[in-house]
Amino acid sequence: MTALMATLTGTACAGDSGFAFLKIVPGARPSGMSTVGIAVEGDLQSLALNPAGIKLKKDYELTATHVELFEDMRLENLAFAHAFRGGTLGYWLNWINEGQEEGRDANRQLTSNFSNNEYAGGLAYAHGLGDGSLGVTLKGINSHIGQESGTGVALDAGMQYPVHGFILGASVLNLGKAPKLGGEGSDLPLTAGAGISRKFWNRLLLTADFRRNLPENMTSQGAGLEFQLHELIVLRGGYLYTKDNGERGKSMPKGASGGFGMKVSGLTLDYAITSMGELGYVHRATLGLAF
Repeated sequence: MTALMATLTGTACAGDSGFAFLKIVPGARPSGMSTVGIAVEGDLQSLALNPAGIKLKKDYELTATHVELFEDMRLENLAFAHAFRGGTLGYWLNWINEGQEEGRDANRQLTSNFSNNEYAGGLAYAHGLGDGSLGVTLKGINSHIGQESGTGVALDAGMQYPVHGFILGASVLNLGKAPKLGGEGSDLPLTAGAGISRKFWNRLLLTADFRRNLPENMTSQGAGLEFQLHELIVLRGGYLYTKDNGERGKSMPKGASGGFGMKVSGLTLDYAITSMGELGYVHRATLGLAF
């Protein structure tokens, strides 16, 4: 299951950082644009890419996301936000169940099965800065693999700023140190990125991102779009390309993504599907309520 998670998140086999689940973007809206959105003004779904992007539609916002990964792996996300001291304060929780794995002793003989569960949650705050915004997320992380467990703390930070009709964005994610599991430590997937977006005719949003995972020496670049087909319906699409810049110089295209969103009053439903090549498809659904 560990190898499957590495493949899912586009990691290399050597020099991997730990806590690979932190690289999974839960929200269906950014995932429908191939997880491109560092420079997109949005909602709670943008937290995983840039905490500066939180923008409330009303006084309060609540989202719940379900992600169907592979085999029996599932990721769930809950988030809530409200206005606070001239900005937006958000609370969120992710948890992933990687299912059951076979336990084996030193002689490779079967023992009892064990489960892998990982959690992340915390507080996020975004505040205006001139015409732009700054955001920060403080999060706690816990990984439970068999009998081993570890807990750590990390920080995300980002900014967005409009320039001549464009929005520029930048973020740093997972700044911290992973706890040791079984006496072994690893780096968190520290990622720095920048993005640009622009809206045309108040109906078409185009955006592009560049990100670099520093511990794994991997880069990804992608582009996405969102089109307002109808007052109640939006369509999304995008493509993300990932490359290992290490000794192997291995390219790992992650394929296309697509999705849609529906809105009725303060209730929204977003869906996204992402191609993972031979592994199949990842499905995401996010239900949101603004009130």
